[in-house]
Amino acid sequence: MPRIFPPVNSPVQIIPGLYQSGILFNEKPIVEKSIKLLIDLDGGFDNKSLSNHLDLYVYWKIEDGPLPNLEYLSNLSSLAWWYHSRGINVLTHSQFGLNRSSLFNAMVLWKRGMRAQEIIETIKRAIPMALSNPVFKAYIQNL
Repeated sequence: MPRIFPPVNSPVQIIPGLYQSGILFNEKPIVEKSIKLLIDLDGGFDNKSLSNHLDLYVYWKIEDGPLPNLEYLSNLSSLAWWYHSRGINVLTHSQFGLNRSSLFNAMVLWKRGMRAQEIIETIKRAIPMALSNPVFKAYIQNL
């Protein structure tokens, strides 16, 4: 029987200014956390309602399974790193907020200079159930 994980329904801060979440039911948490860049890896947002609150909304659907296109992952995480390095709050969203958003934020942390084990520990400290996808975790471990 597959393991079912509860979604992370509120933005969780991985490091100051870098957040991840699962399904959000409205834009209130985005406004409260002053999120200005939203990387949406799953869909489900009405970006018209968010346009008053965000500087940039990026939708890139990836699956919680095999690795996504690594060139896209690198380029989009560079964009997120650029925003974050300038003190702008960034939120990465996936369905449950556990695997896809963790993979993406791991790349942002790596671009900030963290090493693989520190990245995994940092993400799991914030969200203990994160990185249950062995393919994503192995990729991060080999950064």
